Amino acid sequence: MDKVLVKAILQSVAITILISTAIGASIGLIAQSAPIGFGVFILCTVIQFIVGGFLNTKHSQANQQMQQALLAQAAEIKIPFDLSCAYCNTVNRVPISLLVDNVFKCISCNQLNRVYTQFTTTRITQPLVNKVEPGEVNMEENTVRQTTINEPIQITK
Repeated sequence: MDKVLVKAILQSVAITILISTAIGASIGLIAQSAPIGFGVFILCTVIQFIVGGFLNTKHSQANQQMQQALLAQAAEIKIPFDLSCAYCNTVNRVPISLLVDNVFKCISCNQLNRVYTQFTTTRITQPLVNKVEPGEVNMEENTVRQTTINEPIQITK
């Protein structure tokens, strides 16, 4: 478990017990009875857990509503793109949302077009650590070889 989460839970339990002990001891001293003080301690602990659970539920509901509002707001954000019509190849300025299906009507031929969004990944390139000075390369040495994009170049000395 995360150290921060464990610390927060232990801190919450410690505060709950501290408050219950203070109230239970106070009532026990006033009533001059240890069983009454212990009963008040248990009652205070239970009440704090019930109230804490209720407040946590309300807080979680408020967070969910806020997340839904943010998602609704994000769905309304549209990024303008210049897209060609699939029928007549006319360029149209189209607002695109990344959260919903996008369809637009061409300004020239009035045909409906669906926007297909695709994301791809690329390799992250690393600069050469030891830069080789320009000069002649002996192609007959065993250290020089042809490579493809899927095979990284290895420089041996």
